[in-house]
Amino acid sequence: MFTLKKRNKFAIVIQAKHRSLPNYDRKEFEGLANAAGYTLIHFYSQNLKKINSRHLIGVGKLEEIIHNQMHDFASQFEQIPTKIEKRREEDLIYIFMNRLKPNQIRNLSGAFQTKVIDRDLLILEIFEAHATTREAKIQIKLARLYLEASRKQKEISAKLVTERQGRDFMGKGYGAFEAYRRSFKEQKSALVKELKAIRKQRELRRKARSDVYNISIVGYTNAGKTTLLNTMKKLDLETKDSPFTTVSTTTRNLIVKGEEMTVTDSVGFVFDIPHEIIEAFMSTLEEITFSDCIILTLDVSDPLPVLFRKLQTTFQILVKLGAFQMPVLYFMNKIDKLEPADFEVKRAQLLGILPENSVIHFGSALEQDTIQQLTQKLYEIKNSLTPATRMLSQESLLEMVEKINVTF
Repeated sequence: MFTLKKRNKFAIVIQAKHRSLPNYDRKEFEGLANAAGYTLIHFYSQNLKKINSRHLIGVGKLEEIIHNQMHDFASQFEQIPTKIEKRREEDLIYIFMNRLKPNQIRNLSGAFQTKVIDRDLLILEIFEAHATTREAKIQIKLARLYLEASRKQKEISAKLVTERQGRDFMGKGYGAFEAYRRSFKEQKSALVKELKAIRKQRELRRKARSDVYNISIVGYTNAGKTTLLNTMKKLDLETKDSPFTTVSTTTRNLIVKGEEMTVTDSVGFVFDIPHEIIEAFMSTLEEITFSDCIILTLDVSDPLPVLFRKLQTTFQILVKLGAFQMPVLYFMNKIDKLEPADFEVKRAQLLGILPENSVIHFGSALEQDTIQQLTQKLYEIKNSLTPATRMLSQESLLEMVEKINVTF
C-alpha cells in the first residue's frame, strides 16, 4: 500500500477493441505508462460492435468505470475517504490505449472528473521526461504543436460543417479557425527556425567527419541500442528497461584495428508512432540517412509475434525516412535471456524473413565478446571483406514487411 504522503501518479488504463482500430500490445503499453511515471491500478477492455462517437467506449462500460472509480483508487491507500477524494482529483488519470478525438477527451474528462489522455499524448509525455538537449526540447514542443493543431483543425472543421453558412460560406467559426491557423504558423515558424540553426551546426560537424565511416544504431525502443553504444565505448549514458531513454542522437568515435569510425545512437522506434512526432523529429532521424552502415538492433527475447511486429515497424519507419542503399548488420540482442531451443526456433524464423546474404549476429550488448565480434564484422563490411552484404533498398524493405504480414 502507498501512503498519502508519497506523491504518485496513478493511472487506470482503458482499451477499446474494434475491427477498425489498431490492435496495440498491452504489455508494451504498460511499459509506456510506467516509463511516464504512472502506477497502473486497473485495466478495462471492451469489444465494440459500434464505436461511440462521444466516448469511444459504450455507455454501459463508461458507467461501470465511473461506478468503480473510487474503489479502484482507494485500494491504493489506507486513508479516510475525504482525503482520498482530494488525491483522486489530483493524482488519478485515465489513459486510453487508443487514439482519441478532441471531443472524446473533453467528454471523458467531464464524465470521470479527472484528466484523460490517449496513447499519442502518453508518448509525448515520455519524450518530454527524457529530453535533455535543447534540440530535443524544441522538437517535442513542435511535436505537441503538430498534434494539437491536427486535432484542433479537425474539431473546428467539424463545427464549421454543422454551422449554418452565410452568403459567403463563412460561418461564425471561421474567425476562430483563422486566428488559430495564424497562431499555429507563427509558433511553428519560430520553432523550425531554431531547429534549422541547430541543424546547420550538426551539418558542420558531419562535414568535419565526412571522411570517417559512420554507423547508425537503429531499432525499436528498448532493444538495447544505448547499452550497445555504452559497451562499445564503455560510457555511462542513461540506460533503463523502459522506452525512449534516448530522444536525441549521441555520436561517439570508435577505433577498430587502427581505423576510425563514428557510431550514432538514434531515437527508438515504436509501433504506430504518431506521424506528428516523426515529422517533428525528422531533423534528428535523418541522421540515419547519412550513415555508411546501419546496425539494426532487435530484442530477440521478445515472443515471436512481438519480435516480428517490431521488426516490421522498424522497416516501415526506415522506408518513411528514405534510409536506403546502405549495408545493414542485424544485431539480435539479449540472447542471454533465451533458452537454446527457443533460440533455434527464432533463428530459423528470422533467416526465413531476412534477405539472403544478410549479415546477422546473435549476442548480448552487455558482453565484450559480442562487441569484439560485432566490430570485426563492421570492419569487414567497411573494407568490403564481406562482398555479399545485402544493401538496404526500398524494395527489399517493403518485401520484408510483406513477408512478415504473410507469416503473422
